[in-house]
Amino acid sequence: VLERPLLKRSVTFVKKIVTELDKVLLLFDSGATSKTLFEDSFRGNNTINLGGVLAEVQLIEPYALWQQQVLSAKKSGYNAIFIGLFHTIRDESGKHVKASEVLAWTSKHSPVPVFGFWSFSVGENKAAGGLVLAGEHQGIEAAQMIKSITSGTAVNRIRPRVVAEGRFIFSRAEVAKHQLVIPESIALISTWVD
Repeated sequence: VLERPLLKRSVTFVKKIVTELDKVLLLFDSGATSKTLFEDSFRGNNTINLGGVLAEVQLIEPYALWQQQVLSAKKSGYNAIFIGLFHTIRDESGKHVKASEVLAWTSKHSPVPVFGFWSFSVGENKAAGGLVLAGEHQGIEAAQMIKSITSGTAVNRIRPRVVAEGRFIFSRAEVAKHQLVIPESIALISTWVD
């Protein structure tokens, strides 16, 4: 069961929250997982149209470049930032920057709302929210694959699967900071943190 962010669905749901959403920045580190996601989801293109919204992905290793992209997001025409993985960011001396530091700095300095794809990235001094991947959905998918095997399906006939479901999670503090209004239909089925 492959872990892939729910890119299109995430952008579609954010269109209901950020009133004028026509261009978003997707920030990822330059680690192997991010590169694989980039190739799979973007097929090597830096931009893609997701439900009428232009999404541009940046794979970044230097912390200074990450910071520059965040600080200039609004001037560059982005209405929101989606943060993917940020665990292999390095400073100017080549030292690893803690993921928690990258996340907190991004939240504090972003001129536009920040959204995430994984629950660990949502909370106060983190992303405002997201349609995040949920481990329970991946577990259900894996159990169905195991059930197929125990029912006689040859393992080599089972293709890798990607879970299409997620769950909404929001930070009260970050939603308030960016003055976001979460539609009631989404708010009622969301998990709220902090």
